[in-house]
Amino acid sequence: MMRVSPELLNIFVACVDCGSFSAAAKKLQKSQSTVSISVSDLEDDLNIVLFERQGRTVKLTKEGEVIYSHALVVINARQELINIAGQLVDVPEVAITIALSDFIPDQQRACLKKQLESHINGMQITILSAENYKIDSMVSDGEVDIAVIPAINSRMNYPIELKSRRTWFNSRLHIYCSREHPLSQLSEVSEDHIKYHRRIRLLRGMINNKSPRDNIYTDNIFSAYRLCAQGLGWCELPEWFVDNQQMQGDTRLQMLSVSPIWQTLEFDAIFRNEPKGKFVDWFIRTVTGKAPPNL
Repeated sequence: MMRVSPELLNIFVACVDCGSFSAAAKKLQKSQSTVSISVSDLEDDLNIVLFERQGRTVKLTKEGEVIYSHALVVINARQELINIAGQLVDVPEVAITIALSDFIPDQQRACLKKQLESHINGMQITILSAENYKIDSMVSDGEVDIAVIPAINSRMNYPIELKSRRTWFNSRLHIYCSREHPLSQLSEVSEDHIKYHRRIRLLRGMINNKSPRDNIYTDNIFSAYRLCAQGLGWCELPEWFVDNQQMQGDTRLQMLSVSPIWQTLEFDAIFRNEPKGKFVDWFIRTVTGKAPPNL
């Protein structure tokens, strides 16, 4: 009788997304032998060879590609079932902790606040800054119920016990420096120019490693702005935030015309893979659905 456990499917999908058994093992916090045995067990259960073994990397067979696409459907369907079960059980919610990125524009925060006010219903709501490099651990450990953080490219960069969904939040970023900074004196600024100057980096959500150069790191957008304004380096900052400071009379920063001049930062909502109460489920649907019409 064929038996395919959800754990085997999760390990299989992790191997595909990570590109190797060793990378998947590190991601899943399992030994490489456990991952290898699990994949072999899945192949035995299905009576299908899933991978072409090529040294340290793995490549799906044609049959493996078909199984991979269906495995994603099964995993997502299982998670939806867990979510629905949580709604039916009606998990009690007394106090909720939400972490929001400081990069989210004020206008978008205000829109969310209006929607929150009609759904709090006597609950205690704590809102934290998501600019914490341990934010994923805080969500995993239950210290934070849901966090909205700057999106990262691969969903496999999130811990396996977390789920992520793209939200409607977005923020336009530009590169800025002090008007006294050497870069501000150049008529044209290229990417090569900025490589040779110190960068002020704001820890956005989760940071796995840091550049070995003499960059300055901070976990606070106000601190990043002040350090940049003091001429200690250039910094990538939200356009709306710098505009707000300039409207208050602080004109110490200058935007650098570097190609690309700007990028749009998107955000993910991350939360635990477990049954959720009505409020958390509502919050997820609210921030991942269609953007409000007034934005």
